[in-house]
Amino acid sequence: MAAAAAASLRQVVTAHCIASTSSAAAIRSTRVQAVKECELAIQLDPNFARAHQRLGGLLTRFGKLDEAMWHLHKSEELGAERSDTGKVGTLQEHISKAGTATANQDWDEALRQAEMAIQAGADLTMDVWKIRVKALLQLRRLAEAEKVLQEAQQAESAALWPGAASSDSELLCLRAEIDIALGSFESAAVASEQAARLDRENKEIARTMKKACARGFSLRLCAPRVSASRSLSFAARRSVWKPSTRRTTVRCSADASGAAAAELDPAVIEKVIDIIVEKAGVERGQIKPHTGLEELVDSLDQVEIMMSLEDEYHIELDEQNAAKLSTVMDVAKYIAEEMKKPKSK
Repeated sequence: MAAAAAASLRQVVTAHCIASTSSAAAIRSTRVQAVKECELAIQLDPNFARAHQRLGGLLTRFGKLDEAMWHLHKSEELGAERSDTGKVGTLQEHISKAGTATANQDWDEALRQAEMAIQAGADLTMDVWKIRVKALLQLRRLAEAEKVLQEAQQAESAALWPGAASSDSELLCLRAEIDIALGSFESAAVASEQAARLDRENKEIARTMKKACARGFSLRLCAPRVSASRSLSFAARRSVWKPSTRRTTVRCSADASGAAAAELDPAVIEKVIDIIVEKAGVERGQIKPHTGLEELVDSLDQVEIMMSLEDEYHIELDEQNAAKLSTVMDVAKYIAEEMKKPKSK
């Protein structure tokens, strides 16, 4: 009985494999169903060479390259006529280089390697699609990023079992980042909320939420979208930075700020300057401890600088106190004071 069932399933899987490889109009769910059918066929008949070969090809497209290589080698051992082990090796090289370039923030190379990986057959590998979208976003090629993200979402739907919902929080976060860059803040808030529901511990998603709030949302709209695991202490309470008209500090003189700097950890001052350079795009030579913030950055830059300092030092900055800061030294002193406070549990 078992032998008859295995033989029958051989015919079904073989016919399915032929149909799914020869018909360009095959429905998306065919790919997922083919994986399940090949796995079942191998379970019933571990020596079914055609099923191993087909499963190896499918897993290659999904980016499961180690598993794909095993099944392709197995199909060769069982006498399969041809194998795509060379293709798997090429994909491994492209994906590895794309990951390295992303880590090094070499976005042109990351984009090139990701595109080559997809062209070589990794068309359902979501990590590669995400590298491609992120690279285009970082290169400010927003129209292309928008188009590729839509293609990535289509690829994701092809990799899901029919009727299943998206579970990729990173794609949703990229959607929000693109919306922010395009000025679609409401869409960004919706996408980041959906991402947070899927992954409440992801700091990048929390940062994207902050950015959407900082770029113009009211507290009423943003506050309900906050992840339960992460406070939006500065940005969520303040959609834009509005310097106080009643400052309790005044700009330090060069001598006074120099004396204050001597009392602080130089690393704190340097980190504040690093973040100002990164967020505001000003030359490092323009920034001294006594330099006024209003000479360097606008209100939105100030919001992002404060959010970055919160993340860097794992502290929460009070908006009223932050609004009183006049100079780079004021910011460094405030950070140092907050770091000395006991952490709330």
